[in-house]
Amino acid sequence: MTREKCEREPLVAAATRSGCWPADLEHHLAICAPCAETKRVAQLFLEHAATTSAQSHPPAANIVWQKMQAQRQQQALIHATRCMTLMRILAALYAVAVAAWYLPQLWRLQPAPFSTTLNALSSGMVFTGVATAVVAVVIASCCLILLGSRTTFRLHS
Repeated sequence: MTREKCEREPLVAAATRSGCWPADLEHHLAICAPCAETKRVAQLFLEHAATTSAQSHPPAANIVWQKMQAQRQQQALIHATRCMTLMRILAALYAVAVAAWYLPQLWRLQPAPFSTTLNALSSGMVFTGVATAVVAVVIASCCLILLGSRTTFRLHS
């Protein structure tokens, strides 16, 4: 959005502050959109200044600092737990996938003794478990490395 400028805007702002409007400036306001906008904004600032108490002070610096520190800690906690949340979701999906894959085999082998069933499933389950654990460790490590580099960058910049 491009905003037009007018050389009379400072005069409009001064006239708004003083309340004294020359006739030629009032006529100019009717035809100049930037000056009309300047008058509107200047009036809003004057109204705000009139409603704001002269004795109101900004909050103490230590309170602002404490709030910012608490907000920074909250953001760091959210970033730190994001990876753990992802790993919990992946673990739940893995549990569902393993159950869906191996439960039908358990039902097919049901008449056999439990030890035979366990031996039949153990080789595939061990391989699946080890492969999944390796993949989870690699993903979690990458996630923590990326998260650590972003957090370090944010704290120092």
